[in-house]
Amino acid sequence: MMLPLSASPKTWLLIALFPLTLLSCSEHNSSTTGKQEEAAGLPGKTVVYARLESIADIPDPALTPYPDCLVTGKFRKLDIQRGKLEGEVFLATFWAFRNREKTGVDNLSPGDAITMSLRPMEKVKGMQSYMRLDETDDFISPSYFTDYWQSTSQGKVTRQVDPKEEQAVSFTTEETHSIPNINQALIRQSDECISGKDGMFFFQFSREIYRPKFWQIPPGTRFANGSVGALGAIEHFHDQLQNHNIPLLIVITPRSSSIFPGLATGMPFSPATDKDVNFPVTNLVKHLNSRGIHTLNLTPAFMENRWEKRGSEKFPVTLPHEDHWSGFGAKIAAMETFRKIKSIGAINSRLQGSDDPFSEIVQTEELLQVGAAFARFFPDEPDRIPPRKTIIHRLKGISEAEKSYDINRYAKRGIMIGDSYLRMYAKNQASYPQHLKNLLRQDLQVIAPSGGITSSRQVLARTVKPEEISFIIWELAEDFLPLHQLWREVPLGAPRTMISAREQFNLADNNGNGWIINSGTLSGTRQSSLIHEAPQAGEAVAITWKTCSFGKESSFITSLITGPTPLPENKQRTTVTFQVIVNDTIIASKNMKTKHQSPSIIENWQIPLEKFRGKTGAFTLSCQVNGKAKPQFISFRNPVLLDANFK
Repeated sequence: MMLPLSASPKTWLLIALFPLTLLSCSEHNSSTTGKQEEAAGLPGKTVVYARLESIADIPDPALTPYPDCLVTGKFRKLDIQRGKLEGEVFLATFWAFRNREKTGVDNLSPGDAITMSLRPMEKVKGMQSYMRLDETDDFISPSYFTDYWQSTSQGKVTRQVDPKEEQAVSFTTEETHSIPNINQALIRQSDECISGKDGMFFFQFSREIYRPKFWQIPPGTRFANGSVGALGAIEHFHDQLQNHNIPLLIVITPRSSSIFPGLATGMPFSPATDKDVNFPVTNLVKHLNSRGIHTLNLTPAFMENRWEKRGSEKFPVTLPHEDHWSGFGAKIAAMETFRKIKSIGAINSRLQGSDDPFSEIVQTEELLQVGAAFARFFPDEPDRIPPRKTIIHRLKGISEAEKSYDINRYAKRGIMIGDSYLRMYAKNQASYPQHLKNLLRQDLQVIAPSGGITSSRQVLARTVKPEEISFIIWELAEDFLPLHQLWREVPLGAPRTMISAREQFNLADNNGNGWIINSGTLSGTRQSSLIHEAPQAGEAVAITWKTCSFGKESSFITSLITGPTPLPENKQRTTVTFQVIVNDTIIASKNMKTKHQSPSIIENWQIPLEKFRGKTGAFTLSCQVNGKAKPQFISFRNPVLLDANFK
C-alpha cells in the first residue's frame, strides 16, 4: 500500500508521494525575491541549468479545496554549475501557489531554460502535508525540491519556502472542537516515521482522515484530471453495478494508528470507553449505507482483537514495523467479510455449492518473519527496525485447490478488487482472499494491482465483462479515502479491443518487424502481450494500426515490461522510452529503467483518448532503447483499447 518516497502514482493529474492531505494556512508568501545576481551564484550544493520538458497546468487557486499547492516538472540537464546530478533527465518540484496566490511558475513553458538550486526530495520534510500536481508520468527519474530558481527572462532570484517551515493545520475552529484530544495529537505528529510504545512504529499517511466529513469536496471544486473523490467514485461504481444487477460490498481497512492510537501518541486510550479515533470513517460508512451501498468497516473487529498472545509473546493485529495487517489480521478480515456476505441476501444467494476442492483445506498456525518496510525511513540506522514475526494461519493445499478449481466453471463469478492488502501472505497460502475462498468454498478472481484505488477498476473494466460478474468485494485502505485527486470514475462495459489478439495483430503494420504476440516464455511474461524480442540499442521499434476509430470514452490501458539487461561496464542502467502516438502526435511518453537479471514492470498505464472522439486516425505504439545494454525484450502487456476499434 505505501508508496516509495521516490515514486509517484501517475495519471493525467495525480498526487505524488503522499498526496492531498492537510494543507497550511500560512500567512507568509510562497517565495521571496532577491536582487539580481548571477545564476551561478545561487545558494545550495547542487545548482543546475536545465530546460523544462513538461509541467502540469496550474488550476485557478480559487477553485481548489486548499490554499497551497506544489507542482512538479520534468527537466533536461543542460549544464551543472555546482555539485553533481546523475542522469540527463530529472524532476523538480516548486510551489505552484501559496495562500491562493500564484508564484510565477505558471509563466514557465516547455522549452524554457532556468537555473535551479536543488535538494534531493528524500531530504525535504513536510512534503506529505500539501497537494502536489504531477503530470510527468515518470516513475524513474531522480526527484528534487527547488530551493531557488531563476529564469533567463527574469533577473530576480526566487526563493522557495521550505515545506517543513509551514506545518499549520487547516482545520476550522468548529472542526477542532469536534475532534478529541488524542486525534489532535495524531494530527500534530510529524509526517516522519514515528517510534511509538511497545516496539510499534507508525507512519501518518494522511492527517485528513481525522476531519469529521473528510469525504466532502467544497462546492465548485474542479480537478484537472477529472477526479471525483472517494464518495463520487464509490457511488459511480455502485450505480454502474446496480444497472447490471451486481451486488457490491465495500471493505474498509483501518490504519495501525487507528487501532493503537495510545501507542502512537503516548496518551491514555481505552477501546472500551474512548471513541474510535477514525470516527470520520464511521461517518462515511453511515453515509454510504444511506445510499444503499453495503459496507464493512473492519475497525471494530480489529479493536476487539488488537493482540494475540502466544506464551510470553504478544502479537499486534497490524504489523508493528510496516503499514499492513498482520497474518492473523488477514484471517480476521476474511471471517468478518464472510459473516457480512452471509447477512447480505443479494450476495449470499449467488454463492455456489460446496462440492469443490476447498472443502478439504487444512489450517496450520505458524510464525512468519516479515521484513521491516519502515526501515527505509532510517537509511543511516539499518538495524533501527529489525524484521518481526507475525502469526499466520497457513491453508495447506490451498494452492492446489486454486489450480484445480475452474473459475470459469460458472457463467458468473465473484471478484475481489483492492490493493496490496489482498496480496499480503499469498505466497504463504495465508492471504485475506485465500481465507475467504476457503470460508466460501469457492474460488474468487482477485484483482490487486499496486495503488489499486483506480487501477483495480481499470483492470476490471478491461478484463471482465459485467455479465461475467456475480458480485464484487472492494477492499479500500482508509488512508486513501481523503485523497480526492486519486479517485476517478471508470466506465464498465465499454467496448474493448485486445490489440494483442491475433485478428487485431494481423491488421497492424509491424514497423521494424520483430513483434510477436502471446508468448508466455519470456521471463514469466503472461500471454496476451505485444512483445519485441531483442531490440537494438538506439533502435526505435513501432507497431501501427493505420485506421483506428475513437469513441466518446476511448482510452488505452496496458502494462509495460522491459526484460533484464546485462550489466554494462559503466554500471548505468539502460532507459527504454515507450510512446503512444496518434496521427504522428505523441500523446503520452514514459521512460523505464531496465534492471540487471530481472524484468522491470509498470502496471496499468492509462492514456485518455477522449479528445479524438468521433475521429479516425493512425494509432502507433513505439519503443526506443536508450543505452548500450540491450534488454532481452520489451513488451506491452495486456494492451486494451476501450471504446475504439480498428477498421
